[in-house]
Amino acid sequence: MDDFALFHSDRHFLSEARVAIEAYLESIYLTIHPVKSQLFQTKHGSNFVGFRVLGNQLKIRGENLRRGRRRLKHMQKLCRLGKMERERLDLSLQSWFAHLAHVHTWYLRQKIMKTLE
Repeated sequence: MDDFALFHSDRHFLSEARVAIEAYLESIYLTIHPVKSQLFQTKHGSNFVGFRVLGNQLKIRGENLRRGRRRLKHMQKLCRLGKMERERLDLSLQSWFAHLAHVHTWYLRQKIMKTLE
């Protein structure tokens, strides 16, 4: 099963929803991973698909940003050495920017674009 998240401020609602979701999934022969399925209060936040979810706010996780920047530098080096085509770098960058666009990262994306040669 793919990643799934349900956010609500009422823990009781989430508990009931979890039971209903598990019952439905069981009817189609799927299960929720017992360790990876957790209930969090939104004020404490949760990591989900590369973001930090805090109440009604999304932030890019710092580690994901560092990893993306390292990957971009490595890909730029490969392009300079002729070991990778620029089109592949552009496609990778478009994908990463599409991911970053889910949160308010316009200035970050502009800063990254300035680092490109």
